[in-house]
Amino acid sequence: MTREEYLHLYQKNLNGSCTPEEMQQLEEHQDEFELEELPWNDQQMGAQHDVKHALLARLQEDMARQQSEKRPGFAFSYSVAAAVAVLLLSTGVFFWLNRGEATPPQALVQKSAPEAEVTPGRDRAYLTLADGTVVDLDETQNGNVTQQGAVKIIKVNGRLSYQGPNNGQQLALYNTLSTPRGGQYQITLSDGTKVWLNATSSLRFPAAFAGKERVVQLQGEAYFEVAKNKHMPFKVVASEMEVEVLGTHFNLMAYEDEDRLRTSLLEGSVRVSSTQKQVVLQPNQEAVLQKNSHALQVHQVDASESIAWKNGQFLFHEEDLKSVMRKIARWYDVDVVYQSEIGEKSFTGTISRFEKIEDVLEMLELTGTVHFEQKGRRLYVKA
Repeated sequence: MTREEYLHLYQKNLNGSCTPEEMQQLEEHQDEFELEELPWNDQQMGAQHDVKHALLARLQEDMARQQSEKRPGFAFSYSVAAAVAVLLLSTGVFFWLNRGEATPPQALVQKSAPEAEVTPGRDRAYLTLADGTVVDLDETQNGNVTQQGAVKIIKVNGRLSYQGPNNGQQLALYNTLSTPRGGQYQITLSDGTKVWLNATSSLRFPAAFAGKERVVQLQGEAYFEVAKNKHMPFKVVASEMEVEVLGTHFNLMAYEDEDRLRTSLLEGSVRVSSTQKQVVLQPNQEAVLQKNSHALQVHQVDASESIAWKNGQFLFHEEDLKSVMRKIARWYDVDVVYQSEIGEKSFTGTISRFEKIEDVLEMLELTGTVHFEQKGRRLYVKA
């Protein structure tokens, strides 16, 4: 499909004349065109910032109108609309905007006077050694970081690797890897297990594993690819949930400010335990532990969605606004203030975690159900 054909289909959808097959084509080719970047000509097209805001405002207006008229065919995701906005800007197609307006409409996300720029998160973490020494990994060069017992700690390409024996003869030296708001990090433990740590999370682990099992403690969220060792099970302890595996791939979300803990299994098999119950998960199953009732339930899911964050995406599936904003706050290191009752609002869509925060908020505003005002590192939310 060419860019022109994609734009033609999008215009047909606005007019309510898209067939189901054509709408499927829009979804299938969204990423293909969203990722393309062409040079911008200010003289021919106007200031890109102004045109972009005008285009997003027009998207919002047309989507709201189409929804109110309940035209058939207007059921594709808001992420497609945002992708079309990027596509229109990159091609200079802004005839859609020229409907008599002399000046572009006001920007969707209101901002106060310029302050420190809010940027997407990146690879940032702190390593606390057994003696209490704290190492800022952001300021540490590649190469040898330090040594814990017989284990060398090495930083390679922004990732941490523990290299040494796990012979059970060593005194356990516990280290803690912590990510701040706006940070994420990857570590390879001494047994070869790989762990990706999301923002505002911490992992406590021994420099070398000893004894009959490998035990680590998690706060926050992490994705694990556990090295197989049938003689030494791997356990993750997170608040009231414990996950035991021999070798598998899974995601565990255990943030203190969430009302539930989630373990999502991508490969292998795990045993999930709470104070009241044990369950065994198979791939594409998720164990959810409610903190208030201590109920542990199993659901069928697309487990790959649980690691969208690891792959650089925010993925929302009928997710309530406050949950969405908690994820944004952790990643962009901002505080969220609600200025009105939010009510029951849910969002479904996918947004890159490496977009500017203004762009992410504008995409959410395209739903027409929420409005944001940004003042430095504080976001004010209105329904």
